Amino acid sequence: MPTALLVAFIVILPCILASMIGLLVAPRLPLVLRVLAAIQFVLIGLFCGFGFLASFEPGPGQLAWRTIYGVLGAGCVLAVVWLGVAKPRKNVDS
Repeated sequence: MPTALLVAFIVILPCILASMIGLLVAPRLPLVLRVLAAIQFVLIGLFCGFGFLASFEPGPGQLAWRTIYGVLGAGCVLAVVWLGVAKPRKNVDS
């Protein structure tokens, strides 16, 4: 495995996994935390957009990087939309 790919997995993967876990509990989060999570997804999405554009430079293995950056970037866009439309669950006490 190339060193750059290994570093990307070590640094970026924990951030993405923590964000995805936060996304699963998004309807239960207060508005402030949802905004902070959305900002995190926007920053990851910007990083993926830059990486996607940079992967068009000539070199071996560029299709793999384009795919990774494209999928992660699209996932971040969907996550921001989900955080924007998620409504808090109402507590039903019986």
